[in-house]
Amino acid sequence: KSADIPLSIKATQLSSKVDTIIIMSGDSDFVELVRYLKNEGVRVEIAAVKSTTANILIDEASYFHEITSKDWFEYKIQKK
Repeated sequence: KSADIPLSIKATQLSSKVDTIIIMSGDSDFVELVRYLKNEGVRVEIAAVKSTTANILIDEASYFHEITSKDWFEYKIQKK
């Protein structure tokens, strides 16, 4: 929750300077931000894990990028 407000403020400040904003969250708290940005002419894409993403956010977004296990990586330390 603590990141929602600063992210929303920064996104609204940037809305007149960018054509696309990608939000990497599935939180329904961002629905109103998505609506505002789209009304300002900004393409809003959501990148998130579908099973944990609010359907209303997917519906409101200009595009939804599903993050899957193929997108994850593992950092492995090699033992000597």
